Amino acid sequence: MIDRMNCILCHSLATPELVSSSVRDDNHFRVVRCLTCGHVQLDPLPSEEDDAKFYADDQQTRRLVGDVDFDLLRSNTTTDTQRRVDWLRSVASPQAGAVLDVGCGYGFYVEALVQAGYRATGLDVSHARVSLARMHTEGEFINGSIDEDFTIRYAASFHVITLFHVLEHVRTPMNFLHDCAKLATSGGKLLLEVPNLNDELLEVQAAYRAFYWQRAHLSYFDPA
Repeated sequence: MIDRMNCILCHSLATPELVSSSVRDDNHFRVVRCLTCGHVQLDPLPSEEDDAKFYADDQQTRRLVGDVDFDLLRSNTTTDTQRRVDWLRSVASPQAGAVLDVGCGYGFYVEALVQAGYRATGLDVSHARVSLARMHTEGEFINGSIDEDFTIRYAASFHVITLFHVLEHVRTPMNFLHDCAKLATSGGKLLLEVPNLNDELLEVQAAYRAFYWQRAHLSYFDPA
């Protein structure tokens, strides 16, 4: 018997379907599907206080790969960074306006944008990651979140807002997207990327399934 859940999207308290009985880096959590709206999420949800500490201390990286090797992380993300720069180039030139990279992490993408001629700012809730970004990469970095103060201060300030593997970490994704829209200029663009819940490897490789589910991801999305 699976206990009731609190769905992030529709707020249903109904008994969910079990998707995974565990996640790879914390045995206190499982993954469930809401039978009312179909949303897949972590259960139980961590408290806001636990989440704040989790990101402030960069626990996601430390739990999954151990101590931070900055040069290795940069090398491992080169392909994705360039792919995302090319994506941005396809929708906006450097002259179009400022770019905000939400969840900028260690700053590799912001640095690549600056080197490509864009006026780019990175925002991240992790003090540890922002500190490393400021020390080792080019660009402007802000340690913070998209809260009421941030949306007021930076309202209509960015022509492009990027969210690369960020939305799955957010406690209230619809409200979060609404707040992001407040930061965009008229005609602004949002580039969004999340892990794919319908990834074929989840069906054919047990090792990948065990790797896929993790404590940091509060939600899992599919293309539908």
